[in-house]
Amino acid sequence: MVFYNAGSFLREINRRGFNIVVHGHKHFAGFLRVSSDFGEQHRAEVPIAAAGSACHNRPDDPRGHHLHVIRVYDDDTATLESVFFSGSVESTESTRLYVLDGLKDIQRRRYNGFRDLQGMTVREIRKTSRITNYGYTEVQIELYRFRVWSNGGLESHPIDYQASEPAYLRAVEKLDLPESPRFLKLVPKITELRSYSGSMEFGRRYVPEDAPFDFGLKYRLLNGHTLTPREFQRHYAGKEQDWEDASLFCYVAAEILTLEVRFPSGYQLDNRRVEPCAEYAPAPLKGVRDADFEWNVLKPHEDESARARDGLQILPSAFRLTIPNPIPGFLYKIRWVPNEQIETTVNSLVPRVTLLDEARVARVQDELFAIAQGVAAGAEDASGKYDSMAASLRALADAFESVSNLQDESIDIGIMVFHRQDTRLYTVCATFGKIAELLKETFVSGEGCAGFVFEKVRPLLYHPARDTIGYFIRPDERPGCGLGLLQPTVLLCFPWVEAGIVVGVVNISTQKQDSGLLRLFDLPQTESEKENALMQELVRRATHNLYTMVAEGNYASDLESRRE
Repeated sequence: MVFYNAGSFLREINRRGFNIVVHGHKHFAGFLRVSSDFGEQHRAEVPIAAAGSACHNRPDDPRGHHLHVIRVYDDDTATLESVFFSGSVESTESTRLYVLDGLKDIQRRRYNGFRDLQGMTVREIRKTSRITNYGYTEVQIELYRFRVWSNGGLESHPIDYQASEPAYLRAVEKLDLPESPRFLKLVPKITELRSYSGSMEFGRRYVPEDAPFDFGLKYRLLNGHTLTPREFQRHYAGKEQDWEDASLFCYVAAEILTLEVRFPSGYQLDNRRVEPCAEYAPAPLKGVRDADFEWNVLKPHEDESARARDGLQILPSAFRLTIPNPIPGFLYKIRWVPNEQIETTVNSLVPRVTLLDEARVARVQDELFAIAQGVAAGAEDASGKYDSMAASLRALADAFESVSNLQDESIDIGIMVFHRQDTRLYTVCATFGKIAELLKETFVSGEGCAGFVFEKVRPLLYHPARDTIGYFIRPDERPGCGLGLLQPTVLLCFPWVEAGIVVGVVNISTQKQDSGLLRLFDLPQTESEKENALMQELVRRATHNLYTMVAEGNYASDLESRRE
């Protein structure tokens, strides 16, 4: 009946981080908390619940009956409700609700758990996402005051990143900070279009006695964010998404989490339509590695989101979120609605789009897609229409070869249209390849060179050796695609716009290694702009004639008129 070493026992229970102690009864319930101080390491507190009585000698015993009801939630929080009741009263005034583990407790427990399992802690984990005007976001992730906890020491830190389709990763590199180890090295293991894994090698084994250090890495996230409502509509067509967002997952034992989103200089933010939020991986957690978390089952957490709202700063052309004592296993986000920029709304050259225009463009897109599908399926009634369209593209190729003085060089031209039902760009006609294979080469808005041109409504000039950004997606990076995707020496992509609506994209390319189009990269700016304007005018005329032909159903074989 007497626990003689109760004090030592409870201190050991606290040291080991037990959540609760429950024990037997002497007919009356009890609840208390016992704290233990472990110096610089931590301070712990354990709740102790003594069972009451579920039955008395008589059902009408005025003392009533008692139950402890413990509820554990999927965010790892827990409560204990002490319920006093009798035969005629469901709950008396003596009923109490106690919080066993709140969010502060969860943060402390997970911090210790992640620290022990990963063998390290950091003072601050910081992510900066700088959104550019060029279809990609520059991302930096920095870990400050990285301290080894494991007695066995650490020689490296695992690196895992996943990009959600349609975004993709380019140029993952280590980031040297003032307090980085001298021989820091990033060693890749898996480098794919949308995933990267490897390790950050420190150059030697660090132990707990060593001074803390800093390190980081950077990468480009292509097709990750949009800047205007029009881009947003094209990018997320067919999806139920109302916000853009940037996020940082707390995957280490950290004291501070900082997430910053920077916009291009002069970008006008809509401060009324921005909010931070937090999501969590439902417990029980499977581990502390990136692969242990199921990203598709993250759930919003209102209490932690409320705390995040206190940490949001709105700066000139930037948002910054600071979370002290972040909870490992939680995802912290800043989400916002892209704002219309003044420059795009006051431009008098932008035609006003009417419902009639939208309906006509939609009919042309559907017709072009239907023709391509018909030819791929061997339908005879579609082949004649396709031949007339292909003749228009060959005439455009002849014009390009003549204007650009391309001798003994073959120009490949393909047109892509946006299919609204599955919100992808499809090649519907080309001067090369088989349309059945080309139809398999689809891109969403913003993806690849064609997707960038469609989303930004801006022409793009590509050469593999001079592509410092990484727009182009190679065939080997897209498993399961068709055989029609070219690897051009030079690729020119132009937006196809009718009545202010982006119909699709025109791709003009060559596979000749010493192509005459290479001179476009070396022209002075004034000459380059002049040449670009001339090529755009050629494309505009050709696509408008093609658009009119399809819209009016006039698939005539009079090639001379189209060449003119």
